[in-house]
Amino acid sequence: MEDRLESEGQIKFRTDRFYSTNSEWYFCVRRGPDQGPFVDRSSAENALIQFIQEQKEMESRLRAERELLYNRKFGVAATTAW
Repeated sequence: MEDRLESEGQIKFRTDRFYSTNSEWYFCVRRGPDQGPFVDRSSAENALIQFIQEQKEMESRLRAERELLYNRKFGVAATTAW
């Protein structure tokens, strides 16, 4: 992800990830279309945090599904590291 972790543990956003057009705010993502519109930058930042969390959860589910399919295919009873 393009976010940066500051020393205090807060996420520092890249400034070029957010932009405003006609008083509406958007944020850019690598995979897929830009997200928005939002009423202000703060709303866009909050939506980005939620978007990142959802992406991490989806990747975790996909990883678990791949592991399950692998285990079924090869008869592995224990978990397999990916």
